[in-house]
Amino acid sequence: MGDRGQIIVRHGEGPAVFLYSHWTGHRLPHQVQVALERGGLNRANDAPYLARIIFSRLIRGDVDGETGFGISSESCDWEHPAIVLDTFTQTVHATERGDGGGLVLGHRASMVDFASHGLRALGLEARQGGWSTWEELRERQLAC
Repeated sequence: MGDRGQIIVRHGEGPAVFLYSHWTGHRLPHQVQVALERGGLNRANDAPYLARIIFSRLIRGDVDGETGFGISSESCDWEHPAIVLDTFTQTVHATERGDGGGLVLGHRASMVDFASHGLRALGLEARQGGWSTWEELRERQLAC
């Protein structure tokens, strides 16, 4: 049980940092958008700092919590597509698998466009309160 999702921050083909949420996976696209708007764009080419800015946004209000959020060097559990930020290309995209693999959903967008338009910049739509499960998004993608 939960609402698991991941954000992946990487620099090109180098190692990635996986930011995990157990209870707010459906809200991760919005959290990334806000983090980029509020300073993340200033570190769009610096993976360690960008990851910290995004993670700080995630844990806001739960800084001392022992569960709910995590940081890993490998994929954790997921129920939603992953949001992948690449500091080498300064782009954002969503993948059907929470580990960053599989089909790219929608298309890639610049971090600037994602900060301004969120999932719409990727050609995806959010439903109220967050976004669809990866199964729903994949069905839409394959129908196009």
